[in-house]
Amino acid sequence: MPANVTDKLAIIGYAGIFPQADSPEALWDLLCAEKDTFTEIPPDRWPLADFYSEDRFARNKSSAKWMAAIDLPGAKQAIWPEFPATEHATVDPQQLLLLHVTGQTLAHAGLSASALAEKRVSVSVGCMDSENMHNQLLSDLPVGPGTVFGNYQALLANRISQHFGFTGESKAINTACSASFMALSDARAQLVKNGADYAIVAAANLNLHPLKYYAFAKAGMLSRSGSCTPFAITADGYVPGDCIAALCVTTLERALKEHHPVHAVIEGMAGNHNGNRAVSPTAPSVAAQIELLNLALADADLPAQAVSYLEAHGTGTSLGDPLEIEALAHVYGHHPCQVGSVKGVIGHTEAAAGLAAIIKTLLMFRFNAIPGNHWVKTLNPLVAERLAQLQIARQRQAWTAVPRRIAGISSFGSGGANGHIILGEWRASSRPAIATEPLPAGFYLCEDNSSPPRNLTSWLAGKPWRPDPVQGSFCRSAFWVSERQTERLRPVTTLPLLSEASLNNSPHVLNLLLCPIGVVAATERYALSSADLLSLLPVGSLQLAPQGAMAKLPTAFVQALASLPESLAALSPAWLIQAKELERYQFTFKLLVAKWKKHMPREPDAINERLAYAMAYSDLYDKWSLQPKIIPASLGVIRKLLNATLFQERQFAAWFGQEELIVNKIVCALAEAIAAGKAVPTDIFDGREPGTVVYCAGAAGYDAETLNKEPDPDLLVIRSWIGKKLLPDPVIKNSGLTLPICFSD
Repeated sequence: MPANVTDKLAIIGYAGIFPQADSPEALWDLLCAEKDTFTEIPPDRWPLADFYSEDRFARNKSSAKWMAAIDLPGAKQAIWPEFPATEHATVDPQQLLLLHVTGQTLAHAGLSASALAEKRVSVSVGCMDSENMHNQLLSDLPVGPGTVFGNYQALLANRISQHFGFTGESKAINTACSASFMALSDARAQLVKNGADYAIVAAANLNLHPLKYYAFAKAGMLSRSGSCTPFAITADGYVPGDCIAALCVTTLERALKEHHPVHAVIEGMAGNHNGNRAVSPTAPSVAAQIELLNLALADADLPAQAVSYLEAHGTGTSLGDPLEIEALAHVYGHHPCQVGSVKGVIGHTEAAAGLAAIIKTLLMFRFNAIPGNHWVKTLNPLVAERLAQLQIARQRQAWTAVPRRIAGISSFGSGGANGHIILGEWRASSRPAIATEPLPAGFYLCEDNSSPPRNLTSWLAGKPWRPDPVQGSFCRSAFWVSERQTERLRPVTTLPLLSEASLNNSPHVLNLLLCPIGVVAATERYALSSADLLSLLPVGSLQLAPQGAMAKLPTAFVQALASLPESLAALSPAWLIQAKELERYQFTFKLLVAKWKKHMPREPDAINERLAYAMAYSDLYDKWSLQPKIIPASLGVIRKLLNATLFQERQFAAWFGQEELIVNKIVCALAEAIAAGKAVPTDIFDGREPGTVVYCAGAAGYDAETLNKEPDPDLLVIRSWIGKKLLPDPVIKNSGLTLPICFSD
């Protein structure tokens, strides 16, 4: 549920050290100068000799040699005298730099350790790796207590608490690249629930050992070109960056009462995990990101239209950027909204990336401007086609928004832990969140994934569900409301039974539910003919009977397949140019194009070439769970059938361009698959809406006896599919038909 005004947090102080910028103000100068900070790895970190190789697969070598580094020798010379000399050689530099930046943050907030002596202050620090520990293991220095305690991650937070005398909870939090956001989430819990008066939220990320480079370069995550270019076609990975940053946070209520400076208000925030919605623990998930963005907006009690700027996670990887833009456009792309990423200037600062993004946004509030994404010369086509109304500005521009400027900021961990916050500028006229009128008690159904009370509709008989444009499925979000309590209900998973009498009396119930069904009946026993029963089935159903196979397909689907060559020819020349540019820069896409060109049965012509690129796009969309925006939608159906092994890629390439309608080939393949007991995809036909349908004759010879191994030649079998498994045969009771109805997720 949305946060109360007392749950909103105020950022009252901030500080940081960034690559080539020892203060937030210096960072702003970098952002406005349209410069980046990428250099070869400095010699004070480790020597390049015996470290670097152009061969990505060379043993114990890195094909990436770039870093966005702070001046660590200069920082040591300026800051280390503040601390005991006995610690200089063994202690993690992140500990000492965090102490220094925390002091700067308190000063920026107008506070001091003595002023907070009677207050309860919590400390939450985001971290990722103890790289200095690797160096200590290889060092010739004698091992002592400081060797271990000076490098424990817990001490990153605990030492701040000890140094400044803070008595609230003190902890280091490691969720990889989203760690600083998770630290902020922890601080919120301390301030709102556990009674802390103030919270220090900090993060440290110094690149001190080459082990990460060896591993991440092998995974293709790091840039080999020496630049980090989010959203650009040249994006080939990220450049690791250094950053030490901290915020001082309290509740908005306390900040106003104590007359603290309010640099921004954390309107709302949310965290989640990909769960099993991604192909691996390190892969992003569009579904998880969409869920996250909606949760944060609901927590802020703000509509997406209130947000005028998005600071993306934007790592500059060919996989991560399009997936993130897909999710952002799904939630925020219905109105003009600017998008940027600080990583194009200072690289990916990993554990501190979230705080770097927040401080950039605080500076944007302060200077009333949005820095340009100057590194974007040509957009990645996969990004460009998903932008909707999102805009990626190339140059600096003024930031004006009515009634006030509000930003959404994302930070995603490489292990699947995600965070998103809604950050708003503070104005004296800023209003607290307006409480919504409570809903009457009862059950509610929602046409999309939004939570009540927005976009909520009660049940209307006969109202069809709209397909979700991202997931390609039908949304069935249900809510139960009792007084002020709202609970999201799980989808129905049981199989309620509908009698034949009910079917005859209310045949519209099938169209109302729009769900897969299965029927088995002997035709001479019942009044419904096969034509009558087939007419009641949802579009996309398949009938197998002694007369052969018939499919009930939407006219639009048949026409789309029949006109596929014309649809490919209609793709603009600019599309083909972009596809070839993507082939040049994106290795996976290059391999997919080569595969499809190899499958073409004859010398490539203009249409065959377009088919090869379009199918490579379709393969890439399927691999990365992206929805097609430009290529013909019917290719997505082809991809699903290929995934189900109903026919082979080489077969499809051979069918293409033949005089016989390719839809007939597909119907035959479906009939053969079901007759052979294969699983058929649930969503091969998108059109379930009422309208004109066509009946396509399929392969003959697949009668009920063959399918069910039963001797009765009069048995009629009509089946639909769900979850890649055929429904089990329902039980026929006496002379009545028992019809199972399933709700699909």
